[in-house]
Amino acid sequence: MITGDVHVGEKATAAVDDQRRRQIMRHHSATHLLHKAVRETLGDQVVQKGSWVGPDHTTFDIPLARPIGKDELGRINKRVMEKVRAALPFHESQKPYKEAVAQGAMHLFEEKYGDVVRVVCFGDWTCELCGGTHVQNTADIGTAVIVSESSIGSGLRRIDLVVGEAADELVRRDRELLSELAKSFNAGPEQLPERIRALRSELKEKERDLAKVRDQLRGARVGAPDGLAVKHGRVDYVAETVDASSMEELRAYADRYLERVKSGVVTLIAGDKFVIKVSNDLVTQIDATRLKDFFGTGGGRPQLVSGKLTVPAEEAFQRLAEALS
Repeated sequence: MITGDVHVGEKATAAVDDQRRRQIMRHHSATHLLHKAVRETLGDQVVQKGSWVGPDHTTFDIPLARPIGKDELGRINKRVMEKVRAALPFHESQKPYKEAVAQGAMHLFEEKYGDVVRVVCFGDWTCELCGGTHVQNTADIGTAVIVSESSIGSGLRRIDLVVGEAADELVRRDRELLSELAKSFNAGPEQLPERIRALRSELKEKERDLAKVRDQLRGARVGAPDGLAVKHGRVDYVAETVDASSMEELRAYADRYLERVKSGVVTLIAGDKFVIKVSNDLVTQIDATRLKDFFGTGGGRPQLVSGKLTVPAEEAFQRLAEALS
């Protein structure tokens, strides 16, 4: 209904979305194959703890206190597809609950069943107690792809599976993405892993070279005639604003300054970040975690504190000077 009101007694027409229904049938049927394949691969102690079935994917929850390995997922997926291609026929029967269980039909121990249950089988490979909707033959499921497995709580793992049209679309999109990536790297799809590994290695080398250059620039700045302005109070100290793009770089500046000061306190500000570093010989006299309050919020050790500047730099340096005078 788009607009208007519904009144008691009015006639209504109900219809099932056939395409959506068929996709749900495929995904639900696939959970039966997945359940059996999981137990074959991981052991009969692994039983279904939950499931959600939709037209575009299905989730399957199992009790397991570790991640499912890549090879294990591969074997599970392969086993499901073997049974899809085997075109196992669907058949159902109504049986007394005890008889169905005695014959080996899989069931959920937490579930409450009636005296007579519906037993759903695909060939003679898997039988379960189930009231859901199913395809008439496993071949109707089509392509089946395990998308992921993840933790959903302590001792619980979730497998996400797509089948049928949804899986075909997933494969198509992945192939397009792979082709685009291959073109951007000027390589064939099968060459991508090695190409990416080489580029990552090259990038790490460049990052190391860049870090060396930055360290040399810091050393040059601190070592310049006007680069080190040591103030004198109870102890020697440095209070400077520097150009640093990250907290890591700001700490590196503090290291350089303290190397020159030898004994003292170094306080540096870059944008909204600050670092306070105290030489080891002064830690018993001056605690960096107490000086922090002049600058803003943060944390660390008596020798080194870093954090977010919450007051103007001039005000912070003035308060520091008063404390160290």
